[in-house]
Amino acid sequence: MTGLRERDVVTEIAAARSRLEAAGLRVDESVEAAELAPERATVLAMAVREAVTNILRHASASTVRFVLAEADGIVTLDVIDDGHGGADRSGGGLTGLAARLAEAGGSLAVSDGGAGRI
Repeated sequence: MTGLRERDVVTEIAAARSRLEAAGLRVDESVEAAELAPERATVLAMAVREAVTNILRHASASTVRFVLAEADGIVTLDVIDDGHGGADRSGGGLTGLAARLAEAGGSLAVSDGGAGRI
């Protein structure tokens, strides 16, 4: 993440909503996380951006839901779509995202059932 500007995940979710709705998808969101440290907010913003790119390119989804939550100091971001799944976990986007999350102390889980958890 060296050299990247700080990004706010809540702002990125709002931008994602606009981008997805412009493409004809329905979007729902639940944001219930306290103020995040800049490095956490930035890596989660990048995750939102990567998820949206993958949904638009590969998922053939019609609905997307973002859930950002915090409990006991653990922040989770779920990006759930009703697309066909089949994520290529070895692809450059997900591999790079997993590495950035690991550097920030996080992890990435992808489910073919339509949900991704960060």
